[in-house]
Amino acid sequence: MSSSLAAGLSPVRQTLNNGAVVIVQETSATPSVAINATFLAGSLYESGHLPGLAYLTSRVIDRGTTRRNAEAIAEQLDARGVSLRITATPHTMTFSSTCLGEDFADVLDIIVDVARCPSFPETEVDKRRAESITAIRQDDDNPA
Repeated sequence: MSSSLAAGLSPVRQTLNNGAVVIVQETSATPSVAINATFLAGSLYESGHLPGLAYLTSRVIDRGTTRRNAEAIAEQLDARGVSLRITATPHTMTFSSTCLGEDFADVLDIIVDVARCPSFPETEVDKRRAESITAIRQDDDNPA
């Protein structure tokens, strides 16, 4: 095994002053960076009268921020050949993306903006809520 790959198997963990934990695993095998920002914000943290909130949030959160609308977010990511995936589980909400090292700062800025400053445009919330209700009804109608 080459020394650069062996070094890449030893991640470095750092806790920042704000409590965020950063784990870095470097390898020279590819010029890309994988970003996974995970928050304790899954369905287990929903109040009883708002079931599905984490899922709906994950479907809408990237549809606009106080600095960027949905189109600007999509265009800035597309210009770099990057996609942003947002998933919700019972325990977490995760923002994931892979980009070239040279695009890291710009992509991270977009992810931070989406995570910290979402605007939740009403039309997008209504659209995603309707899609979710339709999916639930389709599941209920499925005999499998």
